[in-house]
Amino acid sequence: PEKRRLRFAERTKMSTESAQAKARGVEAYKAKRFEDAVKEFSTAIETASSESELDGLHLVYLNRSACQQQLGQWAKGAEDAEASTQTKPSFAKGYAHLGLCKLKLGLFDESISAYRKAGEFDPSKAAEYLKASEAAKQAKKRAPAPVKAASLRSVGQLLLWCVMFVNAFAYLLTFTKSGVWLRARSNTFTGAYLVQAGLRWLQTHGLPRFTIEYAQRVLSDKSVQRVTSGLLLLMGPNMVIMLSVLLPEVALCFATLVGVLRAGGFTSMGDRVASSLTGTLLDPSGTAPYWKVGEWASKLEVAALVQLILALPTPKSNLMQLILWGQNLQLRYTLETATQQTSGGLHGSFSELDVRVTGFLGKVPVAGPLALRAYGGLKGLLAGLVKQPEPGKPRTGLAANLASKCTVM
Repeated sequence: PEKRRLRFAERTKMSTESAQAKARGVEAYKAKRFEDAVKEFSTAIETASSESELDGLHLVYLNRSACQQQLGQWAKGAEDAEASTQTKPSFAKGYAHLGLCKLKLGLFDESISAYRKAGEFDPSKAAEYLKASEAAKQAKKRAPAPVKAASLRSVGQLLLWCVMFVNAFAYLLTFTKSGVWLRARSNTFTGAYLVQAGLRWLQTHGLPRFTIEYAQRVLSDKSVQRVTSGLLLLMGPNMVIMLSVLLPEVALCFATLVGVLRAGGFTSMGDRVASSLTGTLLDPSGTAPYWKVGEWASKLEVAALVQLILALPTPKSNLMQLILWGQNLQLRYTLETATQQTSGGLHGSFSELDVRVTGFLGKVPVAGPLALRAYGGLKGLLAGLVKQPEPGKPRTGLAANLASKCTVM
């Protein structure tokens, strides 16, 4: 009897710990402390012991998956979403989250299959999941084809990348203070990048056509959106903007190089390059950029905005570049909202910045509360600028006035 009592007490303790960890995880998620939430939900999963907690594990897995998604950890998010469906095979939301994670990982067929299962298990949202499935199909069509064979085009791309990288590294690693020399390196890098981006545009989307379908396809292409970043570099050298442009190009360069090596008979060398860069710059196939490269580039773009703002009081300020860079990010943020791509990219980067700024201001002893209120007002104003107006209801107030005066496109 004593052993049974001790086992019961231990199970009760674990059950209480699991429930408390789950509650703490929910609070951390609401406060946008996603890493803390992941830890708490992990504790809830590990200590679940009662029948009701074991039956509800699919929800805890889903909550942890949602946290992973907010952190941009799509592979881990997919694992947790899949675990939620294994725990409860008829869990429609689990399949929906799995579909989103697979989409972000570039596994389009698996994404489509997951969305279809979500619709089967929840007919009330079948139309919503069907729409998501169709979006995955369109993303599959837009995805750049893996490099399969060496060609004159591939060699030409590699030469352009060499010009870009030589000038970028010369600019980033130099100690000279010559503005003329730095601008020359920046402009040469930008020129090579714009030629590269233009050739990739034609290869992926073909010649420009004045149709809605063509415009939608082009505007939803991240590589096309970043062309604006290159154009803004012509207004003045900027190290952070250059890095945001450079990082995706490095990944594309290595993906092309792997394809050229494999097609040229140097398969083992290509495989070694691919395996050494898998999970950092390249996906498991080695012929396409790793999904996280785009997330890192978005973080650099947001960092560039902060850097341009902080540089305003200094002699190196560039007000016009700041205004146009802000407009560039505003437009792309709005495009992410319109295309329902709000789980990562600029949305995720601005959310992370918000968490860091809020946390920093909260630690300021005296002026913290006042600064938080001022920051909250600024955040509300910026949110109004990128908010999609309801059909037939135009923006009103200060946000509408600023949007009408500032929006370029």
